[in-house]
This record gives sequence, C-alpha cells and structure tokens, in this order.
Amino acid sequence: MAIIVRKEWFGGLIGSTKEYKLNKINDFTFRSIKQAVETNTFTHELSQYLLTKGYNQTNEEIRIVDNLSEYHVSNKILTAPVLMWMETTNKCSLNCSHCFNKKNNFDDLEFEHSVQLLEQMHRLGVYKITVTGGEPYLYPNIKGLIKRANQLNIGVRIFTSGCIPAIKIEALKMTTVDVVYISIDGDRKNNDYIRGRDSYSSAFNTIDLINTTYENKPSIVVSTTLFEENLQNIEELFVDAEIAGVKSILFRPLLKYPWQQAELGQTPFKKDSILEVLDRILDLSRRYGIEAQFSKLPYLPYMKTVFQCESPDDTFYSSLIDTKRLNCIGGELVSGIKADGTLIPCGFASFNYSFDNGTYSTSISELWRDSHNINLMRHSNANEDCVSCGIKHMCGGGCHASRTPSANIDEYCLGKGDDSNCSGHLPNEHFIQDESRLYISDQHITTKCGACGGHVA
Repeated sequence: MAIIVRKEWFGGLIGSTKEYKLNKINDFTFRSIKQAVETNTFTHELSQYLLTKGYNQTNEEIRIVDNLSEYHVSNKILTAPVLMWMETTNKCSLNCSHCFNKKNNFDDLEFEHSVQLLEQMHRLGVYKITVTGGEPYLYPNIKGLIKRANQLNIGVRIFTSGCIPAIKIEALKMTTVDVVYISIDGDRKNNDYIRGRDSYSSAFNTIDLINTTYENKPSIVVSTTLFEENLQNIEELFVDAEIAGVKSILFRPLLKYPWQQAELGQTPFKKDSILEVLDRILDLSRRYGIEAQFSKLPYLPYMKTVFQCESPDDTFYSSLIDTKRLNCIGGELVSGIKADGTLIPCGFASFNYSFDNGTYSTSISELWRDSHNINLMRHSNANEDCVSCGIKHMCGGGCHASRTPSANIDEYCLGKGDDSNCSGHLPNEHFIQDESRLYISDQHITTKCGACGGHVA
C-alpha cells in the first residue's frame, strides 16, 4: 500500500491506494509533506497531523506527484482522475437480459497497451483502478495485469459475474486485489432467470473459493441490480450472504436510460417507490448485519459518510465545480478505458465516438485535458431548478446518463415535478445532519455513480 500526495489547483490531495481514504489538503500542507519526503525529515507535528488523518508515514511509502499546470489552475480541473476503470474485455460467458454492455464484436485490450496505461496512471498519481468487462477473469493475461498494478502500488478492484472456472480464480491467488464485486441479482429464482441456470450457486462458490485460496484475502461485495420482481424475495440474498460471510451488498436500482432502444426484461423502479425500497433494504441491513450500499445520484441525501476536508465550511464539490454545472464525477474525478482503448468519462452515458478519444494514439493526460467526451460531461450544466435546489450539493443535479435531452433533468430526481427544492419532498428523518452540510466521502468519489458503487449506512 502507498500514500499518494498529489498537487492540485486548490492545494492537493492525499490518499491511500488501498483503503478508502482521500483528503483534500491546502498548499502549505502539500509543500510541508513534499519537503519532508524529499529530505526524509518529518517533524513531530507533521507526523501527528498525518496520523490524525489515518496515515502512518513510518509504515507506508509516501509518493509525491506534481503535474500541475496553468491549464489545470485556470480551468479548475484535477491533474488526473482519482480512480479509473479498465474494461479489459467485453467477452462474457453470460447473456444477462438487463446488460447494457452487449456487443456483437468482441475486443480485448492489448496486454502491452494495458501495461502502458497502468504506467501512465502511476505517473499521474491515479489511486485505484477498477477492472471490469465483460468478464475480466476471461482476459487472457489478467494475472499479469494485476501483478503490474501491484508493482506500481495502484489499488485494484474487480467486478465479476462469479460464473467462471475455478482455475481462473486460483490464478490470482498470489496477487493483491483489494475488493472483488460479485454480481448476484437477488434471490436464486430471479437471479438464475436473468443471469442463467445455476449462476446463483456458481457465484457463491466463487465467494467461498476466494475466501479459502487468496493469500491476500480481498473484501467481497455482492453487487445486485434491483428491480420490481426481485425485491419481493430479496431477503433470501441477505440470508445466503450472511452464511457466506459477505459483509456488504451494493444495490443498483434498474434504470432505463433515455438512449436505450431495447426494452428491458425486468421492470425498472418508478421514482415514487424508491423511498419504500430504501427503507426495506436498510431494515434488512440492520437485521442481518450486512452493510447496504445504494448507488444512484439523487439518493445521496441518504448517505452518512463524510468527505474529510480542511475547512468545515467548504465541500470538495463546491470548491471543485462551478455551481451551474452538474456535480457528476465523470470527467471530474473518474474516467474509464473501454476494451477498444477509447477513454470515456462514464460507462452509462451515450457519446459520439466519431471524435478521437483513443488511448492507443493519445496519452491519458492529454485526453483527460482535451477529450471531446470528457469535456462534454465536464461542462454539462444543470437546469435552473437544479441550480436553486436546496440539496444540489448532495445529489449534484442528478445523473447525466439519466437526463432527458428535452427537460435536461434526471428522470429519477426525487423532487422533479413539484418545486425546485427537492428536500421538500423527502421525509426529514432521511436526511443525515452532519454539521450543517453533507460532505462526500471517498466511497462516493470513487463509486457514487453506480458504475462502481456507493455508500449508505
């Protein structure tokens, strides 16, 4: 594990490549840490400051990254993503009815290129990668990819169906993977109906195999697409997850995005039922002692964890993003690379691929700064109702992928259709009071959009 201290336009960031800690620091703190690292001289006061933030410089490598340019300062953008996901392949052994990533032509990210991308991320100070697919365990050299990320001290998470041969899983047992997300969509009957026969058992067998064979045992999170049909018997999943020793389940409500042409095989949630759904999930979470994560931007008022910030009067987002813009993390804090090498800010939104956004010809750093798709997300403005909304600092104006072109508003916004103050339509007890504002934690920074998770209670 390493601690990366990155120079940014507002001062800097300090974070762990393994644990979910990320702190905003001011310029004086950045310069103090940089000088201490360069001279190998940490004052007692600086060591104590780092300890209060959860960092022990005597046990962990501290790496300074300073790529700040005038462009980053004048445009108030980060020098690089905090987290990147890498779609190693779009091949998959399953054919899930609700999957939005189905392909007729299959791609594998070239292994040599994937290593080059990891080395670029290392130089830029990217904290973590999320390895996805398709099915990432079907990537021909998944072991080599993870080993190189380990050597570069980049944190690693994997999303998998869990329906893969044991030999593929065992191949990674000597590598370090921090979190493995395993897709199980509800109870056995519903899961096997949409993911394939015996996929429920296969996924839980994979959980057991990882727990018993991995030398550096990762955290395991069950990732569940939630829809009207599987909610009725969702308690079965909690029962089996508890038996398997699972500590956390990530729930993603099934949504139909405006750009999707095909009809979904399951029933997406209606906006009005979300509150009831959340209450039921949180009740099961308390009863079985399993953390319930729930990802979707408009529901951030339910989140309890806070972003650790130098000033209690300033949130990371309000200092980073213009108030008229969407507080979407795509292009602001995260981006991803598809199996064909294209860099995109979001896995759910629709983009124009006629522009050159390819990592085979252009560096991550240049694309992060100049990419058409990145800047399309980065400069998406919220509508007037969102700008004046009392909780925009929580939901950020909603999800770009869910916004309809005509209304420019997230179809799943909980306050849409009445007045501009969303908070007027949610029960007060659902709002978490932390000082006077809700801060966004690293769990949200790296996962709140649903491509990679989100934290609830």
